[in-house]
Amino acid sequence: MDENDPAIKHELEAIQKFILRSVIPLLQERSEGKPDPVGTGTLLAINDRRFIVTAKHVFGEDAADLQQVAIPDAIEGTNFVRIMKMNYGRPKGDGFDVAILEIADAESIAAIEKRWSFLTLDNVNPNWWPKLAWVTGYPSSRATVAGKILTTMPVTIMTEKLAEVPDNLRYPAIRGLDMFYLYNRTARLLWKGEAGTPPLPGISGAAIWAVTKPDVGDQFWTPAKSAKMIGVQVSYDHDRFIRGQTWLAVAKIFALMDDEISNAVKEKLGVERDAPPSEHNAPPMEKATQPAAVSSSRSGPCR
Repeated sequence: MDENDPAIKHELEAIQKFILRSVIPLLQERSEGKPDPVGTGTLLAINDRRFIVTAKHVFGEDAADLQQVAIPDAIEGTNFVRIMKMNYGRPKGDGFDVAILEIADAESIAAIEKRWSFLTLDNVNPNWWPKLAWVTGYPSSRATVAGKILTTMPVTIMTEKLAEVPDNLRYPAIRGLDMFYLYNRTARLLWKGEAGTPPLPGISGAAIWAVTKPDVGDQFWTPAKSAKMIGVQVSYDHDRFIRGQTWLAVAKIFALMDDEISNAVKEKLGVERDAPPSEHNAPPMEKATQPAAVSSSRSGPCR
């Protein structure tokens, strides 16, 4: 897609805004009233329940970290919402680096929904590994904390799937679970030309999206028709790759929850408790031919 084509530029901007309404910076209030960025999450609703999808290593095994989780209240705002009650779902086995936080108090949900939007299962696809993808999150290199004021800037990385699994990985890749996308030192800055790519510490849990070309002739077109979340970013190696785990891994964790959520995931996505990611789910990898591209949007002060 040519982001400078006037016929689709407006739609691409709308897609980015749609994505940024549900992809959030995750904060921890490690000292009184002071937010500290620790990762990225994506808001998701299933039935009447509300969740945050992120990378497991953002919070690890320390349940105490979940007592200070917070979300900025507004892009240009001055407050953040501390989540008062939360349930934590994470896989016990090796290989998975995704986790689910359930927001369990109505007050926190109401405060979050004043600014952000929750995706539904209609907005995800667990069985799609496209050649092109967008990765959206909040790296700590683009966040500053002055006193109790946080200013953060999200990035959207437009990239292509690697032809082969990279070598010398810290953890072995699992086919059907792990995905790898190109991440060069320089790239096209969306709508602004060539630019350097930022380091990505703190972006863990970023959302990976498949974005298809908008149908400019569709008078009923919406961004949700062109964008589906397909995975969660879990690590990166600058000048080599971005590593993600597929939404099939996320769906599998949801399927292991209580019967209400398990049944919803089975009905909508066809993922069952006894259906782990497997090699036959994953299509052949395609060769990447172009560098990644990066877009950034500024979020205002939060405190």
